[in-house]
Amino acid sequence: MKKSFMLLLAMLCALVANAGSSITLRSGDPQVLLEKAATTFEVDWDHATVTNWDNKLFPAYLEHRGSNFVNDWPKDRQKAEQYFTVRFNKKSPNLKIKDSSTDYKMIMRISKLDVGNGASSFVPLGGAKAGGAIINGTLELRDKAGKLLCVLNIEDAKGVGHPSETVRYGMTLMEIASDVCDLMKDVKKGKVEAKPIEADTQAANKKAAETAKAAETTKATQTAKKAVKQAPQNMYRVTAQKVNVRSAASTKSTIVGSLLRDEQVEVKAVNGSWATVAYKGGTRYVSANYLEKVESQAVEEVEEEVAYVDEKEEVSAPAVAPSKQSNEKPSKASKKEKEKKSKDRSEGGSRFPSFKPNVKYMGEWHFGYATTGHIEGYKNYSGHIQTGLLQGISLNEYLEFGIGLDIMMNTHYPHGGDFGDIIWSFTPYAHVRGFFPVKPKVKPFLTFDVGPAWAFRPHFESKSVLFLEFGPGIRWKQFNFFCGLQKTGTDPGSNHFISKVGWYF
Repeated sequence: MKKSFMLLLAMLCALVANAGSSITLRSGDPQVLLEKAATTFEVDWDHATVTNWDNKLFPAYLEHRGSNFVNDWPKDRQKAEQYFTVRFNKKSPNLKIKDSSTDYKMIMRISKLDVGNGASSFVPLGGAKAGGAIINGTLELRDKAGKLLCVLNIEDAKGVGHPSETVRYGMTLMEIASDVCDLMKDVKKGKVEAKPIEADTQAANKKAAETAKAAETTKATQTAKKAVKQAPQNMYRVTAQKVNVRSAASTKSTIVGSLLRDEQVEVKAVNGSWATVAYKGGTRYVSANYLEKVESQAVEEVEEEVAYVDEKEEVSAPAVAPSKQSNEKPSKASKKEKEKKSKDRSEGGSRFPSFKPNVKYMGEWHFGYATTGHIEGYKNYSGHIQTGLLQGISLNEYLEFGIGLDIMMNTHYPHGGDFGDIIWSFTPYAHVRGFFPVKPKVKPFLTFDVGPAWAFRPHFESKSVLFLEFGPGIRWKQFNFFCGLQKTGTDPGSNHFISKVGWYF
């Protein structure tokens, strides 16, 4: 027995000793890591592919999770990266991370990211790293001019699991910091030799991107010039509330249509008080007293605007110059544009999110307290504390399904009847919840849970009873607040009023 124990202990020690570091030297001189100097630190998250979400880029993953994740990301990013900074500055003997006045730049470029799973941290015996985030990429050290000095490989770095996604990122970054400092010890002992510095693909890619952007800007400018050249030169704006379009230059001629205030029309000629206009593919006549000429934008102005056009936007014909009269009503086009902008929201461009299926994981840990009711037909004060975990899927912004497991501690204070025991029970149940989003971070809901309930203390009862729970609530950011009714057992059974606070992940 003693020999077996010693053999097992030796095997465990061997496993620990052979546990591989996530950091290896890729190229450059690692001695620069030992210098007594200061460096800034930043992480490039935007080019990371999320391996457990269809290998799409990290910004798309944040948008998929919802506007809360997008809006909170700058703060969450700073918090996650702070884990690396604190651990590195604590363990690195000379090189320290500072915000400014530095000698070097340290840049972590994440190529692959497994965001982990918060639910795994609740699994008993799952291990400290169950559900932890996994990072692959490189860690660069550059001088102040941007010259590449040293590159480290990051391979399958994994941190401790945690319900919070931000903390999971931070714990993995902290593991990377520890492994970098361990590598620095090996460099100091002479165990790591310098390698030829690799081609600086980042600088080459940046230069290529700048060249492509310049070419795109030139192309856009040419398109704008062409649009200005092709645009009608004799455009007039209607100044009256409404003006008639006639078949001839006479007030006695037939009215074939009308133009509203601020509408524009191409004028072919002006003879006295009548203007010959192009209208619905033909030549018609409008009173010139109610028309005002507008000028097209100069090409120079268009070129200046194009320099700031986003690469994703398409340059079209330039808009006409705005009217000089300040008391005019906006045109139909401007009204529609304002209405469109007023409907835009952070979750998709309409007042409410789409009903289109957008299936994703949902989880919730909650804590609740129920009180008052009837138990087995007796009037009494009763109360119980319950806690549980809920997991399932969110079908879209309006509907989610899941299964849950709650553990309850029931206490009864009688006003009649032989009660007063403390009873422990557990309840697995099916869950459905419907939402009505009023704002991106505020979502009222109705919830309904149904399942069996078993008592297991003070003695286990194999017979199950019916468990029902329903009522309204509200989700604010990542927190759920719920108040409703709960029933256990059939008539007479027990009835309770319950309130819950939950953390959604």
